Amino acid sequence: MSNENQTNKEEICSGAPDQNKQAKETVKRPILLSILCIMGFFGIAINGLQLFSNMSGLGSLYGELFPIAMFLVLAIKLTGLIAFWKMRAWGVYVFTFSILLDIVMSVFFGIGLEIFSFILLIVPTLMIAYGFTLIAKGRMEKGFFPEEEKKTDEDDEEE
Repeated sequence: MSNENQTNKEEICSGAPDQNKQAKETVKRPILLSILCIMGFFGIAINGLQLFSNMSGLGSLYGELFPIAMFLVLAIKLTGLIAFWKMRAWGVYVFTFSILLDIVMSVFFGIGLEIFSFILLIVPTLMIAYGFTLIAKGRMEKGFFPEEEKKTDEDDEEE
């Protein structure tokens, strides 16, 4: 009985018992997803370094728009990967879009199989498949701001 009173007093003093519940309800990132995301972050860093080190050469070889387009694709890919890391479902969709955009750009700019290798698609394909599996199992948080979604769910329950 004294332990329950102490916990209630602590909740009243802290003024935030809901924050403790929300902290317990947050989705824990699976280890496989952590490994795949870290590999993705390294891949983006390597691509970024290659892009900045060969910007003039790539521009003269594939056209002036190529470095700009590649930079935009890397930015979209990084945004999706960060959301993926934070267990947001929209991150899987953005990351998938960025990979598809990468493939379309390779075809559009005429980059052959020498540069664009299917081996480089193995890790992103695994990430996308695993991400959609997590979404199907309900392990990813939906919406851009999950905190707001939880508030609206609580409001619906009160009515």
